[in-house]
This record gives sequence, C-alpha cells and structure tokens, in this order.
Amino acid sequence: MCARCFWPFRLAPFYTYPQTFPRWEVATSILLLIGLTAAAIALRRGHPYLVTGWFWYLGMLVPVIGVVQVGSQAHADRYTYLPQIGLYLALTWMIADLAKSWRRRWILTATATAVIAFLSWTAWVQASYWREGESLWNTRLP
Repeated sequence: MCARCFWPFRLAPFYTYPQTFPRWEVATSILLLIGLTAAAIALRRGHPYLVTGWFWYLGMLVPVIGVVQVGSQAHADRYTYLPQIGLYLALTWMIADLAKSWRRRWILTATATAVIAFLSWTAWVQASYWREGESLWNTRLP
C-alpha cells in the first residue's frame, strides 16, 4: 500500500479480500514493520521527526487497511491521505535536515517541483476515471 504513496498506479474503487495471504508476504511485512519501527525508535533522539511521522503513519493506517472495518472493502485508497501525512512529514524534515549543509539548494527546489508536477498529473489521470460511475467501473487498469 505504501508504494502507492509514491507511485499511484492501479488504484481501484473497491478491493476484495484475498482468499489466502502468501506466507512470505506476511513474514516480510511483519519483519519490515518491526525493523522500521525499531529504526524510528533508535533514531528518535537525533531525528524526532522520524518517530513522529512513523507512528502517525501506523496509527492512521488502522482504519485504511481494514483492521477497524469501515465498509466491506479489504482496504481503501481513498483514505490513504491520512496516514501519508506522517510519512511526508518525516520525509520533509529529513530532507530539510540533510540539506542544511548543501550549497546547491536549487536542486531541491527543482526536484520538488518535478515531483509535485508528476503527482499532479497522476492525480488528474486517476480523477478522470471517477467522472461518472460507468467510467469508474469500466476502466481497465494497467
């Protein structure tokens, strides 16, 4: 789900529950969750924004992934903006922290402009599918 934060593709209005979950995906997800949480906690003194952003993400992710059920979908893309705030908060402060010693800050401005333009374009494309119910449900996603 988090990959869609940075590369919004194959979004759907409704996700059904899978019949089974591959064990390797579950194990990898649990290990990644534990590892990132441990890293955020370990780095909290020097980089408090990491623990703030990560725990915002985890806390706000609960209603999105279906742990707390809101409707009959497995998860919902339409709610992901709430947990993403934590990730973007941490990412923004991390970049600002790293950029303190940079002499060529215009590179950050150009990169941020390109990222915002790209995400705006993908949002425009995705929103075009939602113009009315028929196009929403008949769109073949890549």
